[in-house]
Amino acid sequence: MPDLSKLSRRSALGLIAGGSIVMASETFGFTEVTAGRNVGVETSADSTALLGIEGTDSGTTPKFTNNTDDYEMDVELSSDDDIELDIGDNGEWRDPPESFSLDPTESKEVGIRFVGECTDAGSATLDVDSELETDGSESNITISLSREFEISQSGQVQFSGEANAAGRRGRYEFELENTGCEDVTFTGIGINETSTDAVRVSGDGSLNNLDTDEEIVTEEIPIDNSDPNQDTRRDMEPTVTLPVGETVRLELDRFQRSGQPPNINMEGEDVRTTLYYGDGSSSTLKLCLDECDF
Repeated sequence: MPDLSKLSRRSALGLIAGGSIVMASETFGFTEVTAGRNVGVETSADSTALLGIEGTDSGTTPKFTNNTDDYEMDVELSSDDDIELDIGDNGEWRDPPESFSLDPTESKEVGIRFVGECTDAGSATLDVDSELETDGSESNITISLSREFEISQSGQVQFSGEANAAGRRGRYEFELENTGCEDVTFTGIGINETSTDAVRVSGDGSLNNLDTDEEIVTEEIPIDNSDPNQDTRRDMEPTVTLPVGETVRLELDRFQRSGQPPNINMEGEDVRTTLYYGDGSSSTLKLCLDECDF
């Protein structure tokens, strides 16, 4: 058996070392898969993939999945386009290349945000290089591919850096800017965590549009600081449309703790929030003026 077995674009990686790990439809477009000498390779028509990739259209946040049961996977994303990446969709935006690891069966969302000229804003091409650790020391399987991703509405909006609090009344104002190349519509909001002991936002209107003086979320918005990767979505009614190049001022009304006094002074505090958009996408933003205190 030769040292390396290479599969063409027309093939899929089937069984590895007698196991049931397969290449599949969601990783179409790979340029090459290389298996080491101790790895058995067969073709397969199975519909799963070693490296699953979802969300190439603009309706969802892209997601990468390690579809093996036993092996850790290292993934590097690079691009020549003017974008930023948010690995884990937690509000940490950075220039590519960016790397991350996936445990067996683990999935990770990756936000893509456009930062360049509008003529190039429709989509971005990511080069994906993945290594599968099959023996605990060296990578026996590598996957290399290029995939084009549409830039969603969530990739058009940035926190402008303007935020302030209204004394001890628990209010927190912030400004969002559409720095992209298409109008966006906000349809919902959730709060992941704060730098306080707040457990909810609960006021006459939990979220207000200060530009139009409208209450757009009236329900209580729960906060669970112990699980910042999760949020409880509350829909906006009415929704908020933000044209290209414009800003909107929003206010979260009354951050409260479980004890007394309930209202929290939000001056100088940080908030991580998730926004939901009209195309079905979402993004997590850190509303921090300096370094975040969480």
